[in-house]
Amino acid sequence: MLRSDKDPVVMQKDMPGFLGNRLQHALTREALFLVQEGVVSAEDIDRVVASSFGLRFPTWGPMLHSDAVGLDLVLAIETGLLPHLERSSEPPRLLKEMVERGDLGRKSGKGLFDWSSRDYDSFVRRRDDELLWRAKQRKAARGKT
Repeated sequence: MLRSDKDPVVMQKDMPGFLGNRLQHALTREALFLVQEGVVSAEDIDRVVASSFGLRFPTWGPMLHSDAVGLDLVLAIETGLLPHLERSSEPPRLLKEMVERGDLGRKSGKGLFDWSSRDYDSFVRRRDDELLWRAKQRKAARGKT
């Protein structure tokens, strides 16, 4: 039998969408908005997430991080930053336009990235290898506690 080794959570209230999807798409909405507005490239967004705050997520989620750095600091940052974040309840214009043009990402060969010279299978292998390594590390850490 295969085990996912995922940790279940209990939703205290019924809401549309899975918890992980809600959090992921809040980040995706802001990322697409930044690309749409010409602030930064899709490549640079992925680079920042993968090389900075994304690194701590396997062991230190956003709630623990907020508590650890101090909720007063989080409040100060959010007071200045939140008014400038994308708050639309609609998908970003960029996403709608790309889908209308048929730029669907890997499945059409073009999206936020040009897939004509990218090897999708190597991306999947690299992702899966990283996830497997992290799962093994997590399991080993649990065994030591």
